Amino acid sequence: MWAAVSQARRLPLGDLALSQESARDGVRGLPDLFGRLPELEALLL
Repeated sequence: MWAAVSQARRLPLGDLALSQESARDGVRGLPDLFGRLPELEALLL
């Protein structure tokens, strides 16, 4: 975690905003991903 904070301090402001947006979008996608686990498991079997 501290490495991410340290890295964030070195990012230009625009890059930091994009990084935060990417993280937020990734977290928002988790419920969809977990909801699809049975479907994804069936594809692997």
